[in-house]
Amino acid sequence: YVLSDVDTEEPQIDYVHSFPFISYDNGDECGVPWRSGNFWIQNVENTSSLHVLDISDPYHPRKVSELFVGKGEDPHWISGEIGGNRIALTGSGPWLDGRVLLIEMNPQTGELRFIEDFKSPGADRPGADMTRTSWPHGENSGATPHGVVFSRPE
Repeated sequence: YVLSDVDTEEPQIDYVHSFPFISYDNGDECGVPWRSGNFWIQNVENTSSLHVLDISDPYHPRKVSELFVGKGEDPHWISGEIGGNRIALTGSGPWLDGRVLLIEMNPQTGELRFIEDFKSPGADRPGADMTRTSWPHGENSGATPHGVVFSRPE
């Protein structure tokens, strides 16, 4: 939707785009988007992918890229790097469970790609695996990352 005239007596709301959706009962209930410049990046659980829309004309968004995560994967939460081109992703599924992935976005085209060298030691696939039981503070159980944010140390 595009909201306009919000500072007037007659604000407007116009439907402009929807993403593939099955139902809330099927798990399609959460999709935290990220905006970077003229690009809207949306995780779409139903297609196991991230969609990138060019929203330079907000009334006519167009899909410019899609990154398929993997069959049966549910990309859940994304967060972009302020002033950068990286996106962190959490989710669920055979590969995403207990993992945080980093994705790079081309700021000119919107194309997405996994950052392959961001991986746990000895892993054959990208992503920080948080299902381990050994942590710096001692033995414990694995973690299940739900949300993710970029932060910069002061």
